[in-house]
Amino acid sequence: DRLLLSAGGRRLYDTPNAGGSSTESEVFSYEVLYRCEDAALVATETEVMYQAPDDAGANSITDLLVSIGGERVGVSVTRAYRPIPMVLTEANARDLLRTKLVGINRSSMRVLPAQRWVKQILHVFAVDMSAAQAVSRAWASLDAATRADTIVLVTVTRGGGFIYCNPDPALGSECPSL
Repeated sequence: DRLLLSAGGRRLYDTPNAGGSSTESEVFSYEVLYRCEDAALVATETEVMYQAPDDAGANSITDLLVSIGGERVGVSVTRAYRPIPMVLTEANARDLLRTKLVGINRSSMRVLPAQRWVKQILHVFAVDMSAAQAVSRAWASLDAATRADTIVLVTVTRGGGFIYCNPDPALGSECPSL
């Protein structure tokens, strides 16, 4: 229910994102940070400004910029799941984390000084406890340079297929198979 979202959550929901099927997961990431950490929305992913890449590497961006305790924090959001009957393996989780962390490190290097953050959070929505445990094991197996100083926040969900799929499945339905 859009009316139950915070002002920042409604702003994220109403602002077009940079593409993909991540609107709902980004909104819910913000809502978790707002309600649990008293975060304030500073900028959406289309409002964060970057310098052009100085190489042929990816043009990675961060999903949102928040303020927590007076400090700017970048937030990148991802989803750890495989449609039933598939299972998210530790190898799947490691690939997911590695890809996201490489992007986080690149966006941190490229963000303009006026919006620079002190740290980034990788917020992982896990479809169940098994997926969360796979993420935890995968995180521990990554090298320090890849992890950098990113905080990983894992939120285990119950229901809410809309966080994982777009177009939205019917309430209570699982995502279509990959």
